[in-house]
Amino acid sequence: MWKVDFNRLFENYTNNRRYQESTVAALLFGNTSLAEITNVLFGCLSDFDATLDLIRFIESSLPSNVSFLGTLSLINVEYPYDLNSLAVSVESTEGFLMLFADTTSLEVRDVDSILKLNKEIALRPSSMKSCYDLLVRTSLWLNVNVNISGKKNLDEVSNAVLSKLDNIESLCFTFSNNSFVLGGNEVIDAKQLNKEMLQISGCLSNGKKFVDFTPMIPVKKNSDFAVFCNVRAVITSVAEIQSDDGPTDILILLRRALKRTVYLTERCLCEFLNFNCERLTNVRCSVFSTNNGLLSVVYPDIQDDMVLRNYRARLHRIFNLPSYKPILRPAQSLQFNPEAQKVLQNPHLHIRSYKPKGKVYIISGSYNYHHYMQDGINDSGWGCAYRSFQTLWSWFVLQGYIDKPTPTHREIQQSLYDCGDKDAMFVGSQQWIGSIELGYCFENMAGIESRVLTTNSGTEVTGNIRQLALHFKTHGTPIMIGVDFNESTGEASFLVLDPHYSGDEDLHTIITRGWCSWKMPSFWKQEYFYNLLLPIPPQNVI
Repeated sequence: MWKVDFNRLFENYTNNRRYQESTVAALLFGNTSLAEITNVLFGCLSDFDATLDLIRFIESSLPSNVSFLGTLSLINVEYPYDLNSLAVSVESTEGFLMLFADTTSLEVRDVDSILKLNKEIALRPSSMKSCYDLLVRTSLWLNVNVNISGKKNLDEVSNAVLSKLDNIESLCFTFSNNSFVLGGNEVIDAKQLNKEMLQISGCLSNGKKFVDFTPMIPVKKNSDFAVFCNVRAVITSVAEIQSDDGPTDILILLRRALKRTVYLTERCLCEFLNFNCERLTNVRCSVFSTNNGLLSVVYPDIQDDMVLRNYRARLHRIFNLPSYKPILRPAQSLQFNPEAQKVLQNPHLHIRSYKPKGKVYIISGSYNYHHYMQDGINDSGWGCAYRSFQTLWSWFVLQGYIDKPTPTHREIQQSLYDCGDKDAMFVGSQQWIGSIELGYCFENMAGIESRVLTTNSGTEVTGNIRQLALHFKTHGTPIMIGVDFNESTGEASFLVLDPHYSGDEDLHTIITRGWCSWKMPSFWKQEYFYNLLLPIPPQNVI
């Protein structure tokens, strides 16, 4: 019996239809040991050789415990080749999995009809959740010399990079502090690993370590009338480890993850290397958390925004990702050095004692908590709008809409001067600003539109709770508060993130002292008016 997340399946189908009028079939990927179909990726599989290449690319981008399983074909659709022939790409001994569906069932999300069409397979609807206990990041240094004197430059690059695959089968793995982990005759059990993200370095089984060096831009060298390209890059990959995985299983997963990333690196270099350029392209390895699970991407390290956008658009199409919002931008990748984080992120997720009164409507995504006295700036008394703006800005960065650093107080003031809202004396002052000014800043600094919800008293804030709930359902952008509302009883609470906090980045203090906490409607003072800035995320941005 195979488990399938039909919500994901239908979402992928809907996303794919936004890219093309007709869907021919879907490729199935999953974990055979758990009998899970983790990824159902729809596309136009019209060419056999191109589909085989696509299967390898997708499989290399997915976690190392996931592999190609088979296909989902649409009934009453004729195919240019027998989809069974794709079985040559299946590694599992379980055989080639063939599922069927009809267009109507996919469009109306009819699970029962699809189950009936596949009753011999015994599919079981399941809500897929991350089943791994540990994410282990591995890294090795790629350092190859490529002879680009001849006409077959891409073949030379491909052969040089892929030649490293044989070495990976001889790798053992050590912690970054050089303590031994896996390989050779000595192994450890997965239970000895801390359940947190770890970085592991690779070394050859004969004890020869990969040399740690500063990554460089590839360079070209002339030698005896031959031109060589020296390509150096840090290859990083992530493996999902489960608590019951044995040492041998872990070793296989780590090696397979590296091999897949080396293949993705070869694909990236062959596509984006410009041999006529003095500074050749390097690569960046990233891992993203998507609705379809973890996704590894190797990007060219270039500054051409249009080239990168087109590449992201292609990846969105291949992996059935939404066409209207960023998913695979660098700021959205998994970060493996949380200790380097200077400000707290998502403190509201650490509130444990609150019991909802009704339905909770809050921010979608992540943000950084900015407050008084950060960055060595004594801004206590300046008004909270500067820090609120920085918090809102961080959301747009972390969701991939903005690639600019968080503006400083002076940069915020300069923006208001540039757009004509303030005079020159305002820049460098300690004057207060409000929600209206922050809307100008978003428009002037990032081209992001906002609307302002104006209330004349604290009572009106509660009276607008349905508008606030609709904002979170529609846009999900931060407004420094969240809401909990019971439609039947009228009870309400507000999740408030207070930028007036001026202490250290102490999560316990921030939560227990109420700087990030749920408040009763009486929190809003009757004699005050409140303007709430509701930023609107750009549409059709990838």
